[in-house]
Amino acid sequence: TLQVTPYGAGTVEALDTGRVDAALTGQDAPSRRFRFQRLFDETMVWVVRKGHPLAEGQLTLERLRDTPHILVSGFEDPFDAESAPGGPGLRYRRGWDRQESQPSELDRRMPPRKVAVLTPDSVSALAIAARSDMAALVPRRLAEGSGGVGRVSILPELLPPFTLEIGAVFREDRLVDPAVAWLSRILAEAAQGL
Repeated sequence: TLQVTPYGAGTVEALDTGRVDAALTGQDAPSRRFRFQRLFDETMVWVVRKGHPLAEGQLTLERLRDTPHILVSGFEDPFDAESAPGGPGLRYRRGWDRQESQPSELDRRMPPRKVAVLTPDSVSALAIAARSDMAALVPRRLAEGSGGVGRVSILPELLPPFTLEIGAVFREDRLVDPAVAWLSRILAEAAQGL
């Protein structure tokens, strides 16, 4: 049975106990007991609802900054190599545009922006952006897919695009299990078409 659950504080424990065979994530650096299998790269884009003023005229960092933002903050239960339950765990991004190691260009070049809504995932951020006057940073494939077609405008790039490596995380020692090895192969094959 394939069961999909949210990535969160219990993910490391679920991987450790075998309740979960793989976690799909934008991974920074797995610890030694996990293997990160790169599946594809995802480019992040800013979106606003169709007809939004930002989609008209020249887009500037100032105009983007002054627009209320929807922040994807679904990764707020940080695991790191030191504090993960049961020992060393995963380190991962805390949100698409909140990486401590690489502050967003918007944060570096502008005064603080207006975060109006915090949402746990990109699907929710896209839905809110499509029905409001706020902007959201979401994966390009999501914005171009059925969730965004006809409902949002993808804003022109102001800066070099932010690309996130998406992959599957497995317990290193579980990859010898034939079922887990099969899952790893199937995920890799499916990702080739993206």
